Amino acid sequence: MTPSHTAAPLTVADLLELPVLQRGRPEVLAGTDLERREVRWVHTSEIYEISPLLKGGEVLLTTGLGLVGASPAALRSYAAGLAERSVAALVLELGRTFTSPPADLVSAAQDAGMPLIALRGIVPFVEVTEAVHALLLSGEVARLRLGERIAAALTVPLLAGSGLTAILRVLAELAGCPVRLFAGDGHLVAASDGRRPAGPVAGDRVPTASRDHTETGSTGAVGVEAPIDVFGRPWGRLVIGGPPNEVRTLVAERGAIAVALELGRAGVTAAGPGRQRAGSRLLRDIFGRQYSSADELVGRAAALGVVLRAGQHAVGLCLAVDGGPPSTAQVVSAVSSAADRVFGAALVTELDGSYLVAGCAVSDDPRALGEQVAQAVDAELPAGRVVAVTCGPPVTDIPSLARSLRAAREASVLARRLGSGLRTLLASDLGVHRLLGRFAADPELAAFVDEQLGPLLDHDAARGRELVRTLDTLLACGLSKAATARSLGIRRQTLYQRLATISALLGGLDLSSRERRTAIDLALVGWRLRTAAVPATGG
Repeated sequence: MTPSHTAAPLTVADLLELPVLQRGRPEVLAGTDLERREVRWVHTSEIYEISPLLKGGEVLLTTGLGLVGASPAALRSYAAGLAERSVAALVLELGRTFTSPPADLVSAAQDAGMPLIALRGIVPFVEVTEAVHALLLSGEVARLRLGERIAAALTVPLLAGSGLTAILRVLAELAGCPVRLFAGDGHLVAASDGRRPAGPVAGDRVPTASRDHTETGSTGAVGVEAPIDVFGRPWGRLVIGGPPNEVRTLVAERGAIAVALELGRAGVTAAGPGRQRAGSRLLRDIFGRQYSSADELVGRAAALGVVLRAGQHAVGLCLAVDGGPPSTAQVVSAVSSAADRVFGAALVTELDGSYLVAGCAVSDDPRALGEQVAQAVDAELPAGRVVAVTCGPPVTDIPSLARSLRAAREASVLARRLGSGLRTLLASDLGVHRLLGRFAADPELAAFVDEQLGPLLDHDAARGRELVRTLDTLLACGLSKAATARSLGIRRQTLYQRLATISALLGGLDLSSRERRTAIDLALVGWRLRTAAVPATGG
């Protein structure tokens, strides 16, 4: 896919090497860095007041006829005027008007840093213009053709919706060097080599104040860059890692347009409601596993500021918010603001009455992180709102957030149906409930509960007693009879009587046996799930 190198810009040094100029035996009288002075056009004129008619980049050919009789001050003004218009070079043919270059003109050109070239031999200027213009036009045609090839190559990932990383890989192949995309705050959004941001190390940030196409990055390497505008607003910068040349400059220009189109397609904007909508759409796509590639998700998340750095984990949360107004949209806005404060940048969406949150953080204590989010949401919502947070397991990449979010939401639904009353939960706290919840309507689970607890269930149904609840509370209290009695609000003697009845109905109850205790505990979980009418859940 790598394009052939387009014709390099024609410079003054190149011009002097052309056979048509060599016949005139050119001599450089003033000016340096001729190989860096680009020639945009060649113009012939004998008019003294020519400078206002020039646009810059021209090589001006003259015999000096318009300078005959000019005073030293006029010669200096003539040279200064050309220099101000950024003329590439002044070529003065000697022999017809001047036998030697005017000293004041040479001195003025030297002072202005403008190349002044004397031709010691006669050369028809028309032959010079014909030769140079043919070269300039052929270079422009080559540039147009290269632009078409770049555009065609970029069309493939754009139409396929392959994401930012895929676009950068195409650009890297076209440019023959690495390509990176930086957001407006300087953080690395995506890289052609798939490199993930790894914290504030050299090369992961780019200066925000640099020229439009060439810059020296934080690693000290010269590269080519182009600004990214999304919907008319500055968004970030595209950086081509290799030394500047015509191909890379064009790749940067066309690549910036392709990246802006992809960001616009994903609904990414710098901030505000647009960003919230893009984050909500992305989070729903992650939760529903609706995406074409992992690179697409990583790029979309990073474009919204959600970047997984070294030492961090991504985590999914599910918030349950009870109470009166405000509206769902206002709650989403409040949760978004709170989550951004905790994570730096987060994704938020509402799903069937719950609020899903995803972010990246360095935390060895997910429960503390969940509590921090809950408190931040509390501060954003009116008094009287009750916030409960369930944390999914931490994961090591953005696509795996689907697993974390699903676990968090499943545990949140169970906790609410079971009436756990806890403000902050880990999904792992309800691991057994989540497992058995998948089989809540399965006859096998019903048979297991009946096998383990059937006599107690029949006894409670017939006599209105609470033997099953008593046994459940005993296990929840770690087999402490005192704690169980306090939790049930009964006298210890009443508890002993109930436990004796339970043991008799179950044919003996040895809760010191791990196997027996585990079977009873699982049966009690199944009983709670069935009596709470928890529906079977999918993965």
